[in-house]
Amino acid sequence: MSAIERRTKPTQCAFKARAQSQLNLRRQQRALFGNGWVSDAWWEFMLIIYASEQGAVIDRFSLAGETDQSFELTERWLTLLIDHGYVRRVGSQAAHDSRAHELTDVGRATVEQCLGAAGGTAFGGD
Repeated sequence: MSAIERRTKPTQCAFKARAQSQLNLRRQQRALFGNGWVSDAWWEFMLIIYASEQGAVIDRFSLAGETDQSFELTERWLTLLIDHGYVRRVGSQAAHDSRAHELTDVGRATVEQCLGAAGGTAFGGD
């Protein structure tokens, strides 16, 4: 990688800042317009997991609370994200309800690709 590429390629820290910026915007939208007007729960779940991957436990209850989604809808979206290879569950089968979720390598790369597109404006970002 050349020096120019190193200077212009967004870092993971920059991606996390963009993810947090998008989450803040979505929270402001929800506060102004109500939950029914803010769509793409799957994208918001991926942003939350991405932005908090530094050892934070993100379980389905935390995701539901962060996004004002029902537990059933949250579980449905998580199952779809898992089935498509973007997210995986971490933890024991016995603790199913409290297992953490993390992005797979494909999920992380996808989020970073979207956050890097147009300076982080993909999917209604900053």
